[in-house]
Parts: sequence; structure tokens; C-alpha cells
Amino acid sequence: MSQGHHHHHAALEEIEVVPSDDFNHRDARTSSVQGHRLLKRLGSGGYASVYLSERVNNGELFAMKIMKKWKIIKYDAIDRTVDELKIHKQLDSPFVIKLIASFHTPTRVCMVLELAARRNLQEITDDRHALIYDFKIKCWLAEMVLGLEYLHYKRVMHRDIKRENMLLTCQGHIKISDFGLSKEGMDKDTFTNTKCGTVPCMCPEMLMRIPYTRSADIWGLGIIALELITGRSLFDSDNSQSIINKLTSMKSCNELEYPSNLTGVGLSFVRAILQFEPDRISLERIRGHPYLEEVPWTSILEFTPLDSSYKMPKKEYSHRPVILSKCPALEGDDPFEGFDYLSDWRASYGRFWLQYPHFRRTTFYETFSKMLLSTPCNFVTRFTIFTTMCPLFVVFLNSFNRLF
Repeated sequence: MSQGHHHHHAALEEIEVVPSDDFNHRDARTSSVQGHRLLKRLGSGGYASVYLSERVNNGELFAMKIMKKWKIIKYDAIDRTVDELKIHKQLDSPFVIKLIASFHTPTRVCMVLELAARRNLQEITDDRHALIYDFKIKCWLAEMVLGLEYLHYKRVMHRDIKRENMLLTCQGHIKISDFGLSKEGMDKDTFTNTKCGTVPCMCPEMLMRIPYTRSADIWGLGIIALELITGRSLFDSDNSQSIINKLTSMKSCNELEYPSNLTGVGLSFVRAILQFEPDRISLERIRGHPYLEEVPWTSILEFTPLDSSYKMPKKEYSHRPVILSKCPALEGDDPFEGFDYLSDWRASYGRFWLQYPHFRRTTFYETFSKMLLSTPCNFVTRFTIFTTMCPLFVVFLNSFNRLF
């Protein structure tokens, strides 16, 4: 089959797409699996790659995380992959990347995810030409706090909180991504001791191999805060072993040396987070820290950072073949048989505020309904108010939905 060669420079709309039970490895743009085709590779890490994918029947764009079955088995990661799916299925927050669907082909496991803008916080903050205002940093950190509050409320510990896993929407809002190392069943005082994550963002307890709680995620938030505020790293070296040596030999976190441009209330904020358990500040107390006092907590989703230059990946950039490495189908029993899932994702965000009232802000709807019910008038008058206001309410709902 030479489709990949024939379509090397063809415009995307000219490519014939053939339904298949697996992606055409010569050019995955030419085949659709479960209604999706791949348009472009966005990145890779570990044993997974992420692609820009398109739903063929309507052109909607998603991110698709793809893992090779043989690699999952080779690295003894079947349970971890199944756990990732199980955890991600139950997450439904404006501050967390939404799992849309999952399925498996004879050779691969695929997770269809909500598409944020292509850049993550690391790419943006490492861009020396990007001008990042202090207020924008505070709002990003606030959204990370809300995202972590939600995860911990769901008894989920992320375990890999770092800038690369903080994605940005086109409106500049934070979405926490990548639940490959996450652990469920983590209450406030539940301990675990697995060493995992990214060394420069791992808490000392994890590196010392002593039991730690879900506040390990808060340490990761502190590392991100330091990097965003200063544009620098906490460590002089990128060498993992020297970082491990430094953190495991400390008697107190006061021994940490902070960048010279971290001062005042910003220093107080980072220092409150980068402490050993149990002295580490809680998420609830972080909200009240003076560093974040400017943050519009009650209307954070209506806030859009100005000059946000986050662009969605455009389909017209997908002019090159998407080549996948050829890999064998599994023989015998397939451990991924129960992997298929489809979420009711379009309806989900409207339900979020109903399910989790403590994350809620007062909505136009609540204000309107209270006004309507408290107005001292008869049914006819109330009906007149309702029919007058209803079109405005619909316009409001449409603009609210566009935030997502």
C-alpha cells in the first residue's frame, strides 16, 4: 500500500480517508479508527505519543494519546494504564483535561482528550520573547490550586505536577493533564511510598523513600510557582543525582537556596509551600496567602489573561504524512479488552458547579432565579419577567459555554 507516498504533499481535504480497525502506519491521515484520524504528532514522552486528531464526520479537533500495547506489556505497565483510564474517566473539572473517549486497536491503546492550545507552561515560560505579567502568573497558580483542590476532593493524587503537565486553553486558562502516575483513594492522611514523577519536582519525602501524603502535589506547585515568578530553577544543576543528594541530605527546608530575584511576598509564598510535611502549607491556606490576594477567586473562569497568544493547531499545517512505527499485534488474550469508553463530555461542564458547590461562584442563573422568586408579585407578572429575561439568559449561556 503506497498511500503514504501518494499523499506526501496533498492538501488534507484531498486525502481519501478509509475506515479501518488500525491506523495506517505509512500515513495515519489516510485511515480513520473509531471515527478519528491523526493529523499531526504534537509530542511524546515515556511510552506514549500525543497526536492532533480529527473526528472525520464533523472536523472537530482533539488530542489523542497513543500507547503501543507491546511497550506497555514490556514495561509491566498494564495496571498503570488501566488505572490511568479509571481515574481519568471520573474527572470532570474546568481545570482538568477532559477524557472524551478511549478505545484500542490490535496494536495500540488510544485515549481521546480535550484539546488545549498546543503549548504547555514550560514551552511558554522558556520562550525568552514571551512577556508574562505578574497578575497572569497569579491567575495561573490560582487555577492550578483549584484543579488540585478538585483532584484531592476526588481522592486523587497526581504525582507529576510540573510545568509540562499544565496546558493552556486558547483563552489562557490552565488545564492539568497526564494522569499516568496518579493514585486514587488518597485521603488527606493517607500515606503511600512509591517513588515516581520528575526528579526536580519531587518532594524530599518521595526521594528519601519515606511515606508521603497527597501534599506531594503541593510541593510540585511550589516548584512551578518559583519557576514562573523568577524564570529560574531551584537547582543549580540539571543532574538528577545531584538534586536527589541535595534534597535528601537536608535537615531543614531552610537550607534551600532561592534565586536572588525571589523576594518579598513571592518568597514568603514559595517558602510556605517548599517545606517538609507536615509544615507544608495546605491548599486551603494557599488561597488566603497575601501573594494571591489580587486573584478574582469568585470569577476565575470569567477572567481571560490579556495578550494570550495561544493558538489552536490548524489543520492546514498537517501537510506531511503521519508515520507510525510498525508494531506487532498481540497474540493470545488481550489485557485491554475492557478499555473502550465514551463520555458525555458536552453536558459535563454545566454539571460541574452543581456537583461541587464548594467550587462554585454565584451564577447569573442563581441571581435571576432568586430575583424572580423573591419578587412580591403574582404569577402573571413573574411569567412576564421570565419571558423578557429568557433570551438574555440564553445569550449568557452561549457565551459561558464558549469558555470551554
